[in-house]
This record gives sequence, C-alpha cells and structure tokens, in this order.
Amino acid sequence: MSRENLDSNDAPDRLPAAVLARLEAAERPAVCPDPEVDAAVLAEARAYFARRAGATRVRREFRGKPVRWAAYAAAATVVLAALLVVRPVDFFTTYDPDDVDRSGRVDILDAFALARMRAAGEPIAETRIDEVATRVVALEPRGRAR
Repeated sequence: MSRENLDSNDAPDRLPAAVLARLEAAERPAVCPDPEVDAAVLAEARAYFARRAGATRVRREFRGKPVRWAAYAAAATVVLAALLVVRPVDFFTTYDPDDVDRSGRVDILDAFALARMRAAGEPIAETRIDEVATRVVALEPRGRAR
C-alpha cells in the first residue's frame, strides 16, 4: 500500500515505517509464468507421479486374482456397526399386542392409531378399538377389558 493510495483519513504518519514497508510488499502483483513454462511443469509433474505410482503400487493377489474382497468386507463391517449403533436391535423385548405404536405402554394414542388404521381401510375390528380404549380408561395392567 503506497502512500498515494491512502485515504486522507488513514494518517500515514502514525504508522511505523516497518508496517508501511510490509504493506507495500504485500501489494506487489504476483508473477504468472508464461503458458510454455506452465505446460512444461505440468508435463514433468505428470511424468513424476506416473513413475511414482507404478513403483509404489503393491499388488496383492490370491490365486492370481487381486484381493478386493477385503476392502468390501471392511466397508460392510463399518456400515453394519454404524447401523447397530444408530438403531440397536432388541431381540428379547416382547411387546403387548395392544401397544400399536410400540411406545412401551398402552395408552389412548394406541386406540387413536387403531382408529386411524381402520379409517385408512385396514381390516381392524371396531371391537378391538373399543377394548383398547376401555383398557386405558379402566387402567387394567394386562389382558382385555371385561
């Protein structure tokens, strides 16, 4: 930033000379190589990386075939582990048949869910809806309402 580019409000006399010198150095334009130099550097880089990739590649084979199954097995294991962490499988929990929404308790929401399912066209008897509602109102812990 040269002294000519400063606004009248910047007061260049208050800035130390070292700061002004660093600011002026930072504003120098970057040097861009010409297209020939750029193409030569690109060609040399491509040749270097092609040589390097060929020399460092280790090919693992089993009976003449490349071993790719190990990577697929590892990926499948990671996905399975992630699914089990996000949504654990509960094999031993038994739900009450009247607990329609699987909330762990039978409440009026189960009766509403049955009524919505019946209104949607599913074959649910109206007596079952009444039994669940009666069970909730009667506060019976297990079994059907009498």
